Amino acid sequence: MEQKNVFFTFVLSFLCMLGFIACNSSDKGKKNNPNPIAAVKFGDKWGYIDKSGKFIINPQFDDACDFSESGLAGVQLGDKWGYIDKTGKFIINPQFDYAYPFSENGLARVILGDKYGYIDKSGKFIINPQFVDIKEFD
Repeated sequence: MEQKNVFFTFVLSFLCMLGFIACNSSDKGKKNNPNPIAAVKFGDKWGYIDKSGKFIINPQFDDACDFSESGLAGVQLGDKWGYIDKTGKFIINPQFDYAYPFSENGLARVILGDKYGYIDKSGKFIINPQFVDIKEFD
């Protein structure tokens, strides 16, 4: 039983590391935004600031990704991920083990349990979590 817990802890740590890489690699395809928003860590929580440094979404998340062109950003509360809009309102409630940024095709990769799938901007599964790994569509 203890060996299973160690393995599970290792898998979760690895997924968190991958999440950090995915969150911080979402710059591709970004256009010049007249109202840029940046994720920032303040204390032990993440929030979002405008280009003057003013908080527009107060620090309240355990982790946070940049906003994608969809206008949504993946954020973590506790051990689950969901998506917020630029006002900080949850559009897709935290329910995933990890949530990747939305791509230009309007889909986002998510992890549920140890399986990957795709959701649309409403949170509906377009491809149910069933794969060991999954990449972005071209």
